[in-house]
Amino acid sequence: WSMTFLEDKGNIAELECAPIASVTTISNGTSGNASDDGWFNIYYGSEKSSKIPFNATPDELKTALESFVSIGNGGVKVSWEDEEYPDRNGGRSWFVTFSDVHGGVPLLKGVAHSMDGGAKVSVDVTEITQGSEIMGSFRLKVRGKWTKQIPAQATAMDVEVALEDIEGIENASVNLTRDVDAWGGAEYFITFEHYSGSSPNGRVLQTAGNIPPIEVDTSTLYGANIKTSVTTIQNGTDPVTDDESSR
Repeated sequence: WSMTFLEDKGNIAELECAPIASVTTISNGTSGNASDDGWFNIYYGSEKSSKIPFNATPDELKTALESFVSIGNGGVKVSWEDEEYPDRNGGRSWFVTFSDVHGGVPLLKGVAHSMDGGAKVSVDVTEITQGSEIMGSFRLKVRGKWTKQIPAQATAMDVEVALEDIEGIENASVNLTRDVDAWGGAEYFITFEHYSGSSPNGRVLQTAGNIPPIEVDTSTLYGANIKTSVTTIQNGTDPVTDDESSR
């Protein structure tokens, strides 16, 4: 039979059998405790962290990672991967999220030092979700006509200029309701005006009234899990005109 002890930490006394049987130890257990001064380093690209204690809290690991020039203060969030730590063998896992670093990042590398409390002590790093930054360009379709390509990190003015390049669109008001974030995402608020100039000398624009929802072409946008949506906040209405002939 092959037996594995799940609950007991460290090595246990070898089982004894009757004189005609024998017991062979396949793998020693771990003690569940690295030495008191056990520590590890984290490497990020060409940068190396200071000593990180084997039992570091999330805040201690966060401080070590944010000491890297390429990450900086506020660049990561660190938490226990599971609240029940350490595990039965003294192992710990941390969940690291790069919150202020654009796109994909180099995989962290960990190297253990002076952790002699158990067998095969190591620091392993696994990537859960690859980072992504939205790049490329997109187009908007208004009343059957497409804009030119608009950069992924476009300002409100970039979008407004692109819309007004479409024949028949003159006064398109565009505001950024959410600034471009660390991944390149943004939110724009677009208003099509009814009227140009001051009454009674102005004129009704071609975009007056209700127009179909804007369409978005994302075929030239690049990044992971890109999603776009268009929401109509208020339908357009036909403008009131001062028509002398109707009196």
